Amino acid sequence: MKSFKRIIILFVSIFLLIALAANLILIVCKNQSDNEKNLVMNRIWQEYKSDPGMLLSLEAIQTQYKDVVKKSSLPQSIVFYSVDQLELNALHNSNENLQTYIFPVMDVQNEARGFLIFEYKNNSYKKLLAITNLVLLAVIIFILCCALYIYKNIIKPFEELSQYPERLSRGQKIQNLTESKNKFFGKYIWGMNMLNDVLENERKKNLKLIKDKLVLTSAFAHGIKTPVTNIKLYSNAIQSGLYTQNENDKTVEIADKIEKNADDIQKLVTSLLDTNTKSIFEFEPQISSFYLEEIKEVIIKEFDNTLKMKKIPYQIIMAENPILTSDKNAVIKILFQLLDNAIKYGDGSGINIKLERQSDGIYFSIKNKGSTIQQKEIPYIFNSFWRGSNAAKTEGQGIGLYEAKLTAKKLCGDLFVNITENEFEIVLMLPEIFEEAK
Repeated sequence: MKSFKRIIILFVSIFLLIALAANLILIVCKNQSDNEKNLVMNRIWQEYKSDPGMLLSLEAIQTQYKDVVKKSSLPQSIVFYSVDQLELNALHNSNENLQTYIFPVMDVQNEARGFLIFEYKNNSYKKLLAITNLVLLAVIIFILCCALYIYKNIIKPFEELSQYPERLSRGQKIQNLTESKNKFFGKYIWGMNMLNDVLENERKKNLKLIKDKLVLTSAFAHGIKTPVTNIKLYSNAIQSGLYTQNENDKTVEIADKIEKNADDIQKLVTSLLDTNTKSIFEFEPQISSFYLEEIKEVIIKEFDNTLKMKKIPYQIIMAENPILTSDKNAVIKILFQLLDNAIKYGDGSGINIKLERQSDGIYFSIKNKGSTIQQKEIPYIFNSFWRGSNAAKTEGQGIGLYEAKLTAKKLCGDLFVNITENEFEIVLMLPEIFEEAK
């Protein structure tokens, strides 16, 4: 967009320079023509004053001055009117196509003997200058209108669309794009929506595989833990001589090796469980500073059309606009997950979003009415692959809030829920300044 603006500014600047040059050329041409006319008229006037009987022949004058000035600088007619003839002839010609120049002719007593009148074809530079400027102005207005149309209907929408692949690559769960009225990006929007659907389906498949893998690994690991613990107990008993009265160094050595191998197996099981859990969630914060208003704008931009189509009223309350130092994309991803849940599990009567600064940080509250979980389920709501009693008829994997919770923790914040009768509130709390950025 910045490049487009620079191109428009450069183009307008060049066009203005061209307009200025055209005006200067016309003004110079007018001045040159006026100078040549004055030269011819002054010479003829001086000659006529010196020789009143000279013949005012246009052919003779044109022959005399053809190599001195341009043809357009030569008069169309030259007439002398004596003072006696003034009552019969008007000094000013009413013909708009002719310009009249009047020179007084004096006698030896310095009294007016008459007037020498030159008539020129009217080369109206002022009119030409005005027409030129009007044409240039019309052209530049037309170009600016075209540029504005391109900016509004192509450049700006495409800049917004260009953020879509980046957000998909970050794994953000986002709404499908809506087609614009002019349909300039029809195939692109259709293709990106298909890509979003494919990635979402792949994500669901991967989550299901991860869940199956986690269940299998957990069952395997916990199945090994009990026998290994028993083996360690037996090895300890052997070492202490519980099963024999005569302790043998060889027996004790073997028992030590058994215990060591059992410890190694326990470490492997613990490592396997930790690795299995960490494979679900990998995230490193990318810290930057941004205004809280930016988060509000992204929420409106992403969910406004969806909520209107579903006829779900919503409101966003934000009293202040502080600067937040955190991972902007991670914050957006958490809020998108929470809003998606509010849409899925709410009854459609409304969603209230509140962004506010408190003494201990920034709070993002999302409230909706509808089917809520039971109080006894609250401790498990942020567990991986856990789904509440209200999710039986709703599609999902039970991983969204788990990831949101871990992300909030990584950002030195937290997620917590408040449940009242028929109302569910989930709150994201973040420090105003990320701890490592202090």
